[in-house]
Amino acid sequence: MKIAVLVYSLDGIGGIAKHALCVAREYTRLGHEATVWAVEWNREGCYPRMTAEMDVRSLRGPATRPSLERTARLPGVRMAAYLAQLGKYTVDQNRLAGRLAEGNAAQPEYDVINPVGNLVSWAAAGYKRAHGTPVVWMCCDFWPPAGHPQALAGAGGLRKVKDSVKAGLALPFERYDRDCVRAADEIVVLSERVKAQMAGHYGVQSSIVRAGVEIEMLQRGDGARVRARYGISQSSFVLLTVALLMPRRRIEDVIRALRLLVDEGRDVRYLLVGGAYHSPEYVQALKAEIVECGLSEQVVFAGEVPDDELADHYHACDAFVWAADENQSWGMAGLEALAARRPLIVSGANGLAEALENGKTALVTASRSPQGIATAVRRLGDEPGLAASIARQGAGLVNERYSWRSNAEQMVSLFERARAR
Repeated sequence: MKIAVLVYSLDGIGGIAKHALCVAREYTRLGHEATVWAVEWNREGCYPRMTAEMDVRSLRGPATRPSLERTARLPGVRMAAYLAQLGKYTVDQNRLAGRLAEGNAAQPEYDVINPVGNLVSWAAAGYKRAHGTPVVWMCCDFWPPAGHPQALAGAGGLRKVKDSVKAGLALPFERYDRDCVRAADEIVVLSERVKAQMAGHYGVQSSIVRAGVEIEMLQRGDGARVRARYGISQSSFVLLTVALLMPRRRIEDVIRALRLLVDEGRDVRYLLVGGAYHSPEYVQALKAEIVECGLSEQVVFAGEVPDDELADHYHACDAFVWAADENQSWGMAGLEALAARRPLIVSGANGLAEALENGKTALVTASRSPQGIATAVRRLGDEPGLAASIARQGAGLVNERYSWRSNAEQMVSLFERARAR
């Protein structure tokens, strides 16, 4: 089977890029022919170890586009920038659909189109309109162009007015997005919450196929080397989060939990791995809170780390914390920590918690609860038997259910069903 895996951006280290590349590699190992297509591709900065062995094509190299947070806060400017960005996505994906068809206009080159991530389904729908090729869309997050309907319904005052105006101005993109989503032959999501959101907003049914992890690579790591690099004592209890830093990750909840623990006299450190470019204002607010809480010595911003050093960072921690809120559909890094046999503390609000059992494969806390995170850290620090049990059972869960081979096999079954239909 010839498979085109589409992803909007391969611009750096991140969950959607890793998902697209890992599953495409696994399609090839299963005997299929997989090509990864992207609008943007940073060859040196986006998993070069993987892409060196793969057929990856793109429209252009990495773009230096500012995030919306950097846009001036003058009335209407941020909204205009957002609408311009949606227009750019439309143009880019029309071009991507056209590139897929170049050189073989009379006969479709691919047997199935597999877009990974939001809005890239637009390019897949364009190719399907031209060639009739079935589309199986991996929707990583529920994120319609006009914003979350739930947020609009729950807003008040000026925020509600702004969101209503945004929804009206984005209506053409919203309608186009709905048409593209409904053109997909199969839709795949990561959690029950996103499945319900897709049914409620788009009126479509979807299948749940959980993401995998690179299990073998994560089972070995040199945590002592990482601790030495950042000047962290081997006796300190180290918390770790690996994520692109943005508001829905709720890093502030971990910082506030750290304050509670340090006030008790506990020797706790917090290591943050991940890019800060997406939401610079959020990262600045985090740093200001760290200074205000007197935690500058306890928190380390490591930035992005090369993929071949990631396992070392997991092995440097005593517990991994995933405090993300209800807008986070999954948490690949949390499963990676389990694969590295590290106990996991997870907020019950995000999609990853659906796959875990409190007290067995993770400690599940209330959403937006620094006190809950602090309590979980105390339990792991004071009960080494519990920490070892969660690490062991969590690793067993990942080994049994969350390999990329299992993910790819489930996806191929959906490809075959879409083609038969």
